[in-house]
Amino acid sequence: MGKEIFSTIFLIRQNDMVRSKWVSLYYFCQGVLMAFFGGTLMIRFLPQSDCGRVRRWAFSSSLSIIALAAWNGSPAMAGTYVFTGSSSDGHAVSGTADFSADAAADTITVTLVNTTSLTRDAGELLTGIDFSLGGLVPSLTSAKGLERTVDSAGAFTDTLGAQNLSWSLVSLGGGDYQLNFNPDAKDAILGPPNGGNYSAANGSIKSNPGHNPFAAQLATFILSVPGLEDDSSTTAEAFRYGTELDLAPGTIDPPPGSGIPEPSTAMLLALAIGGCLFKRRGR
Repeated sequence: MGKEIFSTIFLIRQNDMVRSKWVSLYYFCQGVLMAFFGGTLMIRFLPQSDCGRVRRWAFSSSLSIIALAAWNGSPAMAGTYVFTGSSSDGHAVSGTADFSADAAADTITVTLVNTTSLTRDAGELLTGIDFSLGGLVPSLTSAKGLERTVDSAGAFTDTLGAQNLSWSLVSLGGGDYQLNFNPDAKDAILGPPNGGNYSAANGSIKSNPGHNPFAAQLATFILSVPGLEDDSSTTAEAFRYGTELDLAPGTIDPPPGSGIPEPSTAMLLALAIGGCLFKRRGR
C-alpha cells in the first residue's frame, strides 16, 4: 500500500509540472468519488463480513484510478493535429500536422499533409501553419519533400526522391511561429489527385510556371529547439491555405490524450447511484 501511495503522489506531482494544480485536483476528486461510490454500492449488497475488504479495495482502487487519470489526462508532447475547414474561396480543405519530438537531440520533426480531396485552384494549396512550443525558440534546419509537376492536362510527374523545399520559419511574436512556403511561390503542398489526375484544377495549378513544382501531398521539416524537454508542449494554432497564406477557418482536433476531459458518463452514473444509496440509508 505504501508503494502505491508513493507512486500515485509521484504521478500527480509529475503532471503538476505541466498542468495547473486545479487539473490535478479534478482527477483526484474524480478518482476518489468513482471508487468510493462503487465500494458503497458493493457494501450495500454484500454480507457484513466482506465489508472491510470492500472498503480496503475502494481505497486502493481510488489510488490506482487517480494515477491512471493523471497519466491519461497529460497534454501530449507530440502528436497529430487534424484540420478540417474551408479555403478563402469557400472550398473544402483538410490537412494534418504531426509533431514528433526528440528531446535528446533537441529537435522536433513536423510533417504537414494536405488531405484535401479535390483541388480546384491554388486556394486549396497548404502553404503554412502557425504553432507554438511552450516558449521555446525553434530554428529551421531542413525542409524536404517529393516535388510534383502538373501539366496542362492535369497529369503529373514526381521527382524520384525528396528535394529541398523553399519554405521558411518566421516568428509571429508572443512565442508563436509560422512555417510557410515563402520566399518562393513554389513548393506549396498539393493535395492528392482526384481520379488519378488534377484535371478538375484550373490554370493556377495546371502548367503554371509560377507555382510548379508543388510538394507532393506532404512535406517534412526538422526544427532545432534548444532546451527541449520530455514534458515540452506543442500547439498547432492555425492552418493556412492559398498563395496569400490565408487563414483557413475550421476545426483543429488536438492529439488524443491532450486537454482536460469532461466528466464521463460513468462518473455521473456513480454520483447518481451514490446519492440514492445515501438517501436510502438516511431513512
